[in-house]
Amino acid sequence: AGGQFEEASTLLAEMRAAGFEPGLRALNAVLRAAESAGEGEAAMELLSAMRPGAEPDAASYAYVVGALGRQGRAELALGVWGAMLDEGVRADARSFAALLAALTAAGRADAALQTWEDARSAGW
Repeated sequence: AGGQFEEASTLLAEMRAAGFEPGLRALNAVLRAAESAGEGEAAMELLSAMRPGAEPDAASYAYVVGALGRQGRAELALGVWGAMLDEGVRADARSFAALLAALTAAGRADAALQTWEDARSAGW
């Protein structure tokens, strides 16, 4: 998984060096590789760099939350979740699941339960 992230990051850098700014699909593919590799910091950096070229969607945030969850960094995952909502990005099933996984992995049953209740209230 780590090798795929390194390859995706290198390709992204090469694309940018050639003057091509990748779109949301390409950026989300790199974020997905970061999630698989548990590269939370790199995922957060990429998410920040997405603006204004490609606006992050719920999947973008879900990959970052998932990467942080793999590192056991529930508080940062909650911060990214809050930023997503502040940006006006509507949570989806994938993003709720990523946050639930991050919180449960960190032993934050209280926050996981609140997230579950929020998801149900939102119709998920």
